[in-house]
Amino acid sequence: MPDAETAATAPAVGSGFGADTAPPVPARRAAARLPRRTAYARPARVGHMTPVEAPGPVADVLRALAKEHL
Repeated sequence: MPDAETAATAPAVGSGFGADTAPPVPARRAAARLPRRTAYARPARVGHMTPVEAPGPVADVLRALAKEHL
């Protein structure tokens, strides 16, 4: 089982109203520092509840992550 430093990751960040909890620029910087980032999802017109507001795009990213790394 990979630990936090070696696990593959795929951050999903909101881009619309309410996305101020994870603003795009700091979120992009944080994602860039992840050692095994495989994707970066930023669906349009989505706030801070990205998985709830855009379940399809988030599920697609997670499906691809699981297919590649599990």
